[in-house]
Amino acid sequence: MKSTQAEPAPVRMMNPMTYVGAKGTVTARHWRIRHGAGNKDGSFAVPVILATRLRTAA
Repeated sequence: MKSTQAEPAPVRMMNPMTYVGAKGTVTARHWRIRHGAGNKDGSFAVPVILATRLRTAA
């Protein structure tokens, strides 16, 4: 079976870091980052990095 790579535009749209601090965007005053302890596929560093970026953008 031949595999293909995902289109870059939708992948970029799924990443919230693309929008934080970007020109023409407004960051919400209040936000919630959900991350479960049972998440085996993601690092705990990801929500920490996102929270840090959101704090500095506000």
